[in-house]
Amino acid sequence: MTGAMRAGGAVLLLIVALGGAPAVAAENPEDAGGDARPPVRLTAGLLAGSGYAWKTGVGDVNRDVRFEGGGWAALGHVMPEVALLFPRVHLLASLSVRYQIIDGTTDIFTSQGVFHARRSAWAFFQKIGWFPRDASARLQPYVSLSTGRGELARLAPDPRLVNCGPAQNQECVDTVTIGPWFLGAGGGMRARLAEHLDALLSLDARLGFDGALDHRGYNLDLSVGLAAVF
Repeated sequence: MTGAMRAGGAVLLLIVALGGAPAVAAENPEDAGGDARPPVRLTAGLLAGSGYAWKTGVGDVNRDVRFEGGGWAALGHVMPEVALLFPRVHLLASLSVRYQIIDGTTDIFTSQGVFHARRSAWAFFQKIGWFPRDASARLQPYVSLSTGRGELARLAPDPRLVNCGPAQNQECVDTVTIGPWFLGAGGGMRARLAEHLDALLSLDARLGFDGALDHRGYNLDLSVGLAAVF
């Protein structure tokens, strides 16, 4: 019984000691010089969108035809993304995979076989961004820089070529590819819908080039999506 009484007395003394501490320290750690925000949060999301690209060059199938100007990256792209948010320093770091779905191209049918136009393109991107607002704000605009590797493609129609398709009577719609290296800048917005759910808006401008910087192209993407935050 004596041991139990001693233990009970020790617990009582501990409760009294804690109860005597200033209430503000327990209710608001930031007022006592601390920071209640977690140092890092993980987020995983999915974005979708479309883009417009500019590059003058030969077609991916019609290698003897030169296409100039810009074109849509139709139909668009889907982009899974994982990121780390650093609320205390207002930074984000992300990795994403851009899968582009290409629709509207035409195949070339010849006596030697069928030459298939591009139907998709893959690219991988790394991004670092900065949030000017405090992490407690529901709307979080940001600016970012990115690098990447892969391929982006734009549609390249040519009304002068009408020998595509099974009957060789369709207008030829080829693609022109940008890459494999990318440097980019952009911005966007994260909007807190719930404690663990954000809406995403991303605008990314990218310069694509080869190893010798001889074949440069430009791409502008607009993407929207959702992300879970842990």
